[in-house]
Amino acid sequence: MTRKIAYLLPLLLAGCHAGEVFVAGYGGPNIPSNEDALVLLPAPFPDSMVPLNTEGGATGGGRLGAWFSTGTAFEPGVALDVSHSSFDLDAGVPFEATAISFLAMARLGLLRSEARPHGLLQPYVALGPSIYLAEAAIPLLGLEDSDRTIALDFRAGLQVEAARFPAGAISLFAEYRLTRAVPEFNQGLIQVEVEALTHYALFGVALSFGR
Repeated sequence: MTRKIAYLLPLLLAGCHAGEVFVAGYGGPNIPSNEDALVLLPAPFPDSMVPLNTEGGATGGGRLGAWFSTGTAFEPGVALDVSHSSFDLDAGVPFEATAISFLAMARLGLLRSEARPHGLLQPYVALGPSIYLAEAAIPLLGLEDSDRTIALDFRAGLQVEAARFPAGAISLFAEYRLTRAVPEFNQGLIQVEVEALTHYALFGVALSFGR
């Protein structure tokens, strides 16, 4: 399979050439939803699903990536994104998560001109897997643990090219993000699985280099 991908990748990118390399920083609120904790107890005690009264928190992160020029308004891209989020699973129960995401991206350049070859407005989407590092403390269960799992990371946003300089451009963007992860925490014979579906409203600045 790896060899097949290696053979196909040059064909997929045959119509592309280097466009822009970018670095971005962002922050904003997160809104957890559909948070349930599955508490697994040793026999003969039954497992139970416990709904959590989650409270939103804050998220901040950064992204490094590249866009590939196709000669059209559509441009594919790739990025490595690292972010950290904090919120409460329930009253007074802190939850911290660091996500390292590998994103496949696509954007559409609107209002293109010679001065702005990638467009003044750039709606984009991104999707990819994420290494999700979670930490939680649940005093009621005497539990304090961390876990590493794989999450799904989806983004959709709009970027506005604010200014150009000889080597590149400065842009502002607003982004909706959705992540889904199921970290597991253990304390002795007790195991807790948390289904974490989280929405984000993010705002940031991007610095790009290249035409």
